[in-house]
Amino acid sequence: MARLIVLGSACAVPDETHENTHLALLGRDGAFILIDCAGQPVLRLRRAGLHFEGLTDLILTHFHPDHTYGVPMLIMEMWLRGRKNPLRIHGASHCLTRVEALMKAYDWDTWPKMFPVAFPATQPPARNRFGTLVSNVS
Repeated sequence: MARLIVLGSACAVPDETHENTHLALLGRDGAFILIDCAGQPVLRLRRAGLHFEGLTDLILTHFHPDHTYGVPMLIMEMWLRGRKNPLRIHGASHCLTRVEALMKAYDWDTWPKMFPVAFPATQPPARNRFGTLVSNVS
């Protein structure tokens, strides 16, 4: 059974004991997904007993600083610690475009032996001609 681990539970303003909201969704095989990325994600993962090598995907729910500002630290720390496994970062296309641009500002494409990172954009939900959401699930 999957397990949800709260890594941070503060709203937009963290304090000494509460990091901004982000979660880890742990699967049966030990692999996990990070939902949003605040502050010091590798440290928070370690405190929860999770190793960053088990991280397969990052889901960014939206592009507010309190949900995305930890992405550069996550990627840099995993790179510095020798990560080799690929990471997929999911979210709305405008969010992913901005996060990727942020990483380009850090010249991450010049980091030697950088692990693969992919940005598969989530498609917006379809709407019919009346503006009603239409399920694309068969």
